[in-house]
Amino acid sequence: MSGRVAVGLRLARAGRGPRTVAVVGGTATATALLLAAAAIPGAIYPAGMRPDPRELANVWAVLAFSVVPAVVLLMTASRTSSATRDRRLAALRLLGVSLRDTAIISAVENGVLALVGAL
Repeated sequence: MSGRVAVGLRLARAGRGPRTVAVVGGTATATALLLAAAAIPGAIYPAGMRPDPRELANVWAVLAFSVVPAVVLLMTASRTSSATRDRRLAALRLLGVSLRDTAIISAVENGVLALVGAL
């Protein structure tokens, strides 16, 4: 494991409070919304039933529009308390960490919290 990933994991574990709750809760909610949207076609059209192509297009449109709020929720939750995260990343930049490494650390930190929420 590289040092960048280790620092990202450490920051994800250290982050307790509203930001962690928001990211994990937002991801859990978005995951539930997406799973519910994915179950719509199976609920409307049982196995063996041939749907009308126009109705099927409407179902896919509903699915596409139900994904948008989930994505917005994920983006909002990941940016919650960004001032604290930005201060930590700025401190790393002052210590000499490159911009690329800072981006990797930030991605690992948010990815771990999102993974916990999705599970």
